[in-house]
Amino acid sequence: MKRKIFSAVLAVAMLLTLAPAALAQEGTGPYVANFSITVDDVLYSTSESENGIMVVPGDTSIAGLTFTVTFNETVDFVVSPDLTEADGIYNPGPDVPRGAMYVSSVEGNSVFLNLNIVTGTINFNDEDYSLEMTTTDHIMWSGSTQALEYLGGNLFTVAHNLYNPVVIPAGSAVSQTTGEPSLINNIILNTDNFNVYMREGGPGVEIVNVTYECNGETYVWKTPKGSTITFPEAPTFDTLRFEGWYEDPSYTTEVPANYTVTGDMTVYALYTSTTEDDFAKALADQTQMVVTIEDEQDFRTFASQASVVDAGRRVVLGTSLDFSGYTDENRTFTAISYKGNFDGGGKTITGAIFAPSGDNAGMFAEIGQGQIIANLNLDHITVQYAQNAGVLAGSISANSGDTPTAQRPLIQNVQVTNSTVNGRNAGGLVGFTFITIIKYCSVSNTAVNGLVNAGGIAAQSYSDISDCYTIESDEDLGAFLYNGGIVATPLEASNVTHCWTTCGEIYGRNPQSRPITDCIWNANSSTGDAAADLGFNEKYWNLADDLADSTFTQAVYFNFDATSSDE
Repeated sequence: MKRKIFSAVLAVAMLLTLAPAALAQEGTGPYVANFSITVDDVLYSTSESENGIMVVPGDTSIAGLTFTVTFNETVDFVVSPDLTEADGIYNPGPDVPRGAMYVSSVEGNSVFLNLNIVTGTINFNDEDYSLEMTTTDHIMWSGSTQALEYLGGNLFTVAHNLYNPVVIPAGSAVSQTTGEPSLINNIILNTDNFNVYMREGGPGVEIVNVTYECNGETYVWKTPKGSTITFPEAPTFDTLRFEGWYEDPSYTTEVPANYTVTGDMTVYALYTSTTEDDFAKALADQTQMVVTIEDEQDFRTFASQASVVDAGRRVVLGTSLDFSGYTDENRTFTAISYKGNFDGGGKTITGAIFAPSGDNAGMFAEIGQGQIIANLNLDHITVQYAQNAGVLAGSISANSGDTPTAQRPLIQNVQVTNSTVNGRNAGGLVGFTFITIIKYCSVSNTAVNGLVNAGGIAAQSYSDISDCYTIESDEDLGAFLYNGGIVATPLEASNVTHCWTTCGEIYGRNPQSRPITDCIWNANSSTGDAAADLGFNEKYWNLADDLADSTFTQAVYFNFDATSSDE
């Protein structure tokens, strides 16, 4: 007698055709496209698009119930030359591919087949389990361990009577002919692109979700609380190699195979490049002065390994990147520690979240002496709370007030749109800036939430800010004490020249305490003449009547291959 697995009758509906074993390649076997059951006239079903997940209600009589499973493709019948017989049970050899069916025993005109898949804690390779088969249209067929004499392409049903195993002769209808009605357990079926996995939990057992993040591809599986975790077959990607499952998106803690699931959770598949991590190698090679980010994986590598880049080297953003389709965990980066130059190439980073590194949060934690960050667009960025927070950087600072102009940090042609930044000192571009040159930058429609200071460009500034603008509202600049359209709190050495803002004063605190030259504040569409008088519609500006449509010209683009910007 076969072992009992689940308290249910399992029926599988699919098309079966005779095919050589060689056509069923290892790792590419069939998977479930649809799974359904009718309980008290209510149809429960799922589909391939939902990862094959369905939980059958508990406390339900199993009498007369039939589970129907449709596979995505033909399930091959395999006769293995390594098949061996022991006590009437046939075991598969190593040549039986995953997802294939094979003979397990023969009794008269009934052939018992196994489906070579792992189903949660159950392995159908085990000789104690079998599937009993018959054609639903009563077409007769018979088989042996060496050859299948007739099968055709007819729809058939596989029945697995779990409490009271019975032989279903070929040609008969599927039904539960023995056994008393009993309560059905929770039968859970999950699928990936390779295997089918079934789990069970008794009536009353809590069912929880396990989300598997796989480089943008996601499986959401259900499992009984307290069960050992089951891992799907990780999807494959060109030029990427799967390395393991981790508890966090930073890949610091690997999930052990015997991990007990105690509630809803997310695990993350780590992938590394199969091209020997060419970008990481280039990043670490201090003789390679210019390194280009070509795709999302390169950026993820840059975000985690940027600290290996020496000052003077340059990283170029070679393509726009959009992280907005990922879960928060999979699009959150710790503020980047970096000493080199960064050329955005006029490309855009969209949808990223930047978490603090120490007291600073932004795409970069700190930008320092001699660094140049230019030609970058940042859209729909979220910056988490820190002492100093800005969409581009938490802090930008030269070494001292005596730093020569040529060695000061330079921020040029960085445009921020539709973003959110939170901090004690929060700026649309930067939280705190000291002896820095900032020019040809803008911040538009960005919520700047500063506990003390909120500035359209900078929260606190000891720096020179010129030819910048902010399109904000009073609601966008929220601060407990000070907010300013360009700078919330100007400090010694702060200068603002040739800038305009739609939100309040240029400075939020002591607006006349530091130099302001040729600027416009509280700007609107009626300020066009004044703007023209100040030169805002000349070489560097495309100043529209509706200021929200204003842009910079190509003249503001920083040329890294020249000694200075192309002015």
